[in-house]
Amino acid sequence: MGHGYLYIILVTFIAMTMGTIAWRYTFEEDIINKVSFSRLFIIRLVGENIGLLNPSNIIGGDTYKGYQLSKEGIPYHKSTSSLVLSRMIMMVTQILTFIIAGSVFTIIVQDSNQLKWIIFGSILLLIVLTIATYGLLRFGLVSSKVHGLIAKLGWNSLIYKFRKIYVQLRCFYRDQRQRFLKAIGFNILNWLIGSLEFWLIFYFVSAQISVLDALLVDQGVLVLKSFGAFIPGQLGIEEFSNKMMLSIVGVKAAGLWVAASIIRRSRQIFWIAVSGLLYLLIRRHRPSNVTISTIR
Repeated sequence: MGHGYLYIILVTFIAMTMGTIAWRYTFEEDIINKVSFSRLFIIRLVGENIGLLNPSNIIGGDTYKGYQLSKEGIPYHKSTSSLVLSRMIMMVTQILTFIIAGSVFTIIVQDSNQLKWIIFGSILLLIVLTIATYGLLRFGLVSSKVHGLIAKLGWNSLIYKFRKIYVQLRCFYRDQRQRFLKAIGFNILNWLIGSLEFWLIFYFVSAQISVLDALLVDQGVLVLKSFGAFIPGQLGIEEFSNKMMLSIVGVKAAGLWVAASIIRRSRQIFWIAVSGLLYLLIRRHRPSNVTISTIR
């Protein structure tokens, strides 16, 4: 690729910037002003890479983000509600983007049974996520009999936290509607810009694909990878997803999907290394008066 590799890094950097802006809009304006944008970008970058390498995936990464934000003066319950809202918006916009891109591809470009099954699975996943999220957030608003069972199981503290998050999210949606919509918009930009990575890879290896193909492949890989989220780095899952999605858009040569997988992995390693250095830098400047007990 030569100097073309720098464009890969630049595109992913811009996509991550859009993701950070989207996350910023899930906070109340007076709260988020306590943290600079560059600091928020670093916290997100490190947290996302912790999630990538950790079997707990987004749980480990988002826990780290909440802890770091607490050291910046943002109450832990505020950062938790923001992280839940941000993650919900990310997952929903990602799946919807894939469903739309896949449907357009099926109608205009090529009818693919394999793609139809992936779209069908994505729709089911979206339904399950919607029901699960609604159920968890509403779990505390149940009958007195269920509350009695919860008390016996010792889950009162957990249910209280769920209810608190639900109230915060409902109030945010009601009172901060514009910020909510901006978060959705910038998340969509995150996915659209990020998909250009595939387009650039094939452009620089002289095997061009269309922007729609790149968007479909990128979002399809993200959806398929989610089923192997518990595997650190989604090793093997991502490569298989690359091969499957590229074959759907007509790229079936083994050399091409292997090359694309290697380039994408090298890009991941680059940002993991950057986030590792930033993590060490953050630890060196850790405030001495912050402990775990202060954020619980």
